[in-house]
Amino acid sequence: MNNEVSSGGFVNPSPKQSIINLVSACMDANESPELLRAVLQNSLTNIYAANAIRHSDTGQIIDFQMILVNPTFRERSGFTGDQLRSETVLTLYPEFAQTTLFDRYVQVVETGQPFRGEEYYPNQTGSSWYDISLSKFNDGIVVNFIDITTRYQTQQEIHQQAQQLQATLDGSISSILSMTAIRNEDGQIIDFWMDKANRAVERSLSMTPAQIEGRRLLDVFPGNVESGFFAIYAQVAETGIPQQTTQHYKDDHGFDGWFEVSAVQQSPEKVVITFFNITESKRLERQLRESNEGLNKFAAIASHDLQEPLRKIKSFSRLLLEQYAQALGEGAHLLTRMQSAAERMQMLIKDLLDFSQLTHSEATAHRSLDLTILVNEVLIDLEVTVQETRAEIEVGELCILMGNPFQLRQVFQNLLSNALKFTKPCEPPRISVTCAKKKRAELPDDLRLLTKPLESYCQITVADQGIGFNEAYRDKIFDAFQRLHGRSSPYTGTGIGLAIVRKVMENHNGGVTAFSRSGEGTSFILYFPDAP
Repeated sequence: MNNEVSSGGFVNPSPKQSIINLVSACMDANESPELLRAVLQNSLTNIYAANAIRHSDTGQIIDFQMILVNPTFRERSGFTGDQLRSETVLTLYPEFAQTTLFDRYVQVVETGQPFRGEEYYPNQTGSSWYDISLSKFNDGIVVNFIDITTRYQTQQEIHQQAQQLQATLDGSISSILSMTAIRNEDGQIIDFWMDKANRAVERSLSMTPAQIEGRRLLDVFPGNVESGFFAIYAQVAETGIPQQTTQHYKDDHGFDGWFEVSAVQQSPEKVVITFFNITESKRLERQLRESNEGLNKFAAIASHDLQEPLRKIKSFSRLLLEQYAQALGEGAHLLTRMQSAAERMQMLIKDLLDFSQLTHSEATAHRSLDLTILVNEVLIDLEVTVQETRAEIEVGELCILMGNPFQLRQVFQNLLSNALKFTKPCEPPRISVTCAKKKRAELPDDLRLLTKPLESYCQITVADQGIGFNEAYRDKIFDAFQRLHGRSSPYTGTGIGLAIVRKVMENHNGGVTAFSRSGEGTSFILYFPDAP
């Protein structure tokens, strides 16, 4: 049968002749047409054959005419068999001409070289990916393909999830390392493969992830055995029970430092460790400990060696004033000033000693305390001042909490002393000490971010109706040696008392703030964790 010439000026091979040729090829290969038909009918793969349509003048392939389709492809296309065979490929699928796939078809027909690969194809409902096989048959092509869009999308999602996971890991300030156990013939863990590391390991280990991944743990970090880390990792891999530890690490490769490590089992044989290099923190801790030891030595000197000369200065100056005041004339005034300076110095040394003792181990132990009893005991110590000033003091029912009696006594000693001191002329002090329970959301903004925030707090308020202060200086008053009154002021002090209050509250995982107006009194607010 001869090829047909269409009115459009291109050569269109007869579909019937092409099918005969295809069937004949199968028969030449000693395969029956019935077998071919059975294969096409039952294949889950999309199969069709198409003849090339060439331009009558140039011979260039400009389209394809389907000559054979299997049921799988026909059902997928949504067209009938007659529609598929009566229309050209580009008529049915005009977007096909804009893809690289059309060029693949042409190349296979022109060169005779088959093609197998994955190709992208846009369509009206979205984008698809196909695993496709192309082979030449006469002046046409046989196409086999399966839709792998779901598989491709799954692979893309897995890839994106892997990228997101890596971004999350690299964004972590913690160093993270995933490892797989290596066992000997007896099943004993003898090492770990370091599979994955995040960027933070560079800060902890001064090594890039590329220098770590794919290597054995003990080859790179042999000190893990002696430090005890390896035994912990093996235990986690064997039992699945998470472990945390802080250990010193040292090896022959130059590593020498402290690490805080958490290890969890990711899956059987796999362990993930999260760690921090806390060497610098340990160094600062040691410096602080040495500083505290120096402060303790100073306290010992201040409590004896410095106090004795001051006592002698005060004693001798008092004797001079008592016995030679008239003979000294104007010099008596200088002795009075000398006595005043010695008293301020003595007070300063005492306050420094109190401040230094806040770090003593015997002064930091906590126990259950009834603040009502403690405050009343402080008022007994201040009984003389209370009587002299004719103060009116009201103490409500306060809370019971865990605290250090020595330190909390200093807190209320300082606050009540200030309330008795900073009073209006000729007015007796009026002071109240009250208690209320508060939620964390009710705390002042500057105290909501405490070191160890809890949901409930015990609020103690020490309020007076004294001279008050400008709230612009609220933060300043809690700094050591900060005073709002000059030396010529009748209100004496060293400026350490409120610094002691803040330090004690920090030691109790609490906080302190103040509210005041000049001439209208002051309220100091203490917040203690409301815990058993």
